[in-house]
Amino acid sequence: TFMKTSSSLFSDTAIYLSPARIWKSTSADYEFLFEEIPAIRISNLNLLGITTGDTVVIQKTKGIYFPLEYRWVGEGGVVTWERANLAPEQVYCELKDYTIYLKRNEHHADSVTFYNKAFFDYSLLGKLTDKLIANVKPKTTSYPRFESYDHEITIKNLTERVDYKGGFALHGSKTLGTGSGSKKAVLTFYDKDDSLFIKARANQFLIKQAESIVSNQAAVSIYIGEDSIYHPSILLRLSIIDK
Repeated sequence: TFMKTSSSLFSDTAIYLSPARIWKSTSADYEFLFEEIPAIRISNLNLLGITTGDTVVIQKTKGIYFPLEYRWVGEGGVVTWERANLAPEQVYCELKDYTIYLKRNEHHADSVTFYNKAFFDYSLLGKLTDKLIANVKPKTTSYPRFESYDHEITIKNLTERVDYKGGFALHGSKTLGTGSGSKKAVLTFYDKDDSLFIKARANQFLIKQAESIVSNQAAVSIYIGEDSIYHPSILLRLSIIDK
């Protein structure tokens, strides 16, 4: 395995080859290490995972590959959402330390710093999950996935007279407002006099910016003067265009 990896690295900068996927380095800056187990240190690279119709990219990273374990231990790097047709300068995350087992098609990174400039002028801390899926399309892919650790994020005026509070997730191109356990995500609607009108609580809201906000199961309270109407589980759909 070590000799095979060395040969692939010399000929095609590939550190892992299989019928299902290839992992490649864009760097020729590598060093062979022979300690307890053989390893290859690679610096200043973009790490590419490639399968038919899909490519995972970790930019500006470095790390050590352990070919006998098919394990890449990375340090630093940037992941964008270009695979989901989102602008890389607007939506991306910065990695710290992470590990990828190259025989698997899915990997995770904890404590990433996430930026989505369409929603926030600050960064969020959370978890990244990415996965190679054959023949995936930008509109249908649900990767990369970011999920915030903080479930008390407030977005004022998510749309006109509507505030949001909860977690934030991005699955491919799909923006989600998320709850955690018994703590639901909350949408608060105000009437034209800025008085409380509706509160909707759900485990998940699908947010399509400038289009719609949808939840398949929302607990909704409607406030009318001193009275209120409550429903524990309804389909909520707010059309922002028609609103």
